[in-house]
Amino acid sequence: MGSRRFSTLALTPTDTAALKRGARATARFAQRRVAMPAAAFVVDSVEGLFTFIDEFSDSVDEVRKAMARARSERYTISAHRR
Repeated sequence: MGSRRFSTLALTPTDTAALKRGARATARFAQRRVAMPAAAFVVDSVEGLFTFIDEFSDSVDEVRKAMARARSERYTISAHRR
């Protein structure tokens, strides 16, 4: 090739078509093997995070109820048991 630049090369219509086919195949491969699994991973991760947050808030509610119940029972215990 020497000192000629790639942009100055004249591509034949056959070469151009082959480059386009290769670019399309590469884009399809990237979408199928990279982009879609990555998107599925992100969606699964976000759903897992939402599930964790829901379960955590349920646990916090249960702890609050248990603490309130323990507080109310503390005042009903007779003095000799304290």
